[in-house]
Amino acid sequence: MNARGLKPGTLHQSIVIGATVINTFAVLSLPTAIRAEDSRSCTAALFKAQNQLSANRKVETAIRIRDVSKTYRNSPSDRPMNYVFILSGADANTVMKSPQRLKAPATDVIQNCRSVGMVSFALSASGWYHSVGIMPGRKFDFFRCVEADRLTQLVWGEQSCS
Repeated sequence: MNARGLKPGTLHQSIVIGATVINTFAVLSLPTAIRAEDSRSCTAALFKAQNQLSANRKVETAIRIRDVSKTYRNSPSDRPMNYVFILSGADANTVMKSPQRLKAPATDVIQNCRSVGMVSFALSASGWYHSVGIMPGRKFDFFRCVEADRLTQLVWGEQSCS
């Protein structure tokens, strides 16, 4: 860790969109380069997803990005990244209770962010989350819950639900 609390070899970037801050952590040696036009469409998809989640609701979102290629033994090699929308606010619980409402924004983010294979939605400080990912045949679907003791054995399409 350096003086700013960051690991050497990582990039930390904060993007401000409207009144929402998107915190991005990414390893500099990512396997997939993102071209400028891909970055613009990805940022637009993230902004659109945030708007869909908070439209007419008291919901704040923070976005984190992480590399899940080590978590899943068979993750898509060209899409190792996972955007996590962390939801808080008076209506966040209501949004989380409607997982089908989360699929469209997740699909849009995955389609517009070429290194992203998975999008998760988490209720802040609760451990409750839903994940949507790209599956074989370019289908988009929810990850299914498996017992926590299988954490080290996760395969693409599973999430630990403890």
